[in-house]
Amino acid sequence: MRKPTQELARHGYEVTVIDVDKSGRLSLRALADAIRPDTALVSVMWANNGDRRDFPIEEIAEIARDKGVPLHTDAVQVAGKIPINLREVSLQFLSISGHKLHAPKGVGALYVNRRSRFHPLMLGGSHENNRRAGTENAASIVGLGKAAEIALAKLSEEQTRVRTLRDRFEKALIEKFQARA
Repeated sequence: MRKPTQELARHGYEVTVIDVDKSGRLSLRALADAIRPDTALVSVMWANNGDRRDFPIEEIAEIARDKGVPLHTDAVQVAGKIPINLREVSLQFLSISGHKLHAPKGVGALYVNRRSRFHPLMLGGSHENNRRAGTENAASIVGLGKAAEIALAKLSEEQTRVRTLRDRFEKALIEKFQARA
């Protein structure tokens, strides 16, 4: 998300970046304090791509809603790994990348809440209710849909498998470093 914000800043937009603490946590107070009356959008990763630390998206959504600012979340790291129920989280935009779900590379999805104002950056054909230009890659879209179905069906099993791998890896690291101490 740094590159898009850097590009916006390069074009004269004021961008506020809130760093996480040394434990990787986002201060909700810092977020609330950073939102000004002219803030156009809050965008936050649902989970960090390095350590997969989840950010408190429900609380972030509540802060954005209370301040009257639309919220976008980059859900690339959580799609197919945790349940995502858009009826329970009040956000306007959510993006995912298909390759994280074993869908074809290059396909993704942007959820846009139907009550949100949205104007495409590129103009062209009338695809997606005039929200996107260009011809859709139908085969990849179908692949993303099927990958999402499979991920949802195997969600519980996958969470257990990944947790087991993580625990085994952490245990091996601890044992290795304790042996050196």
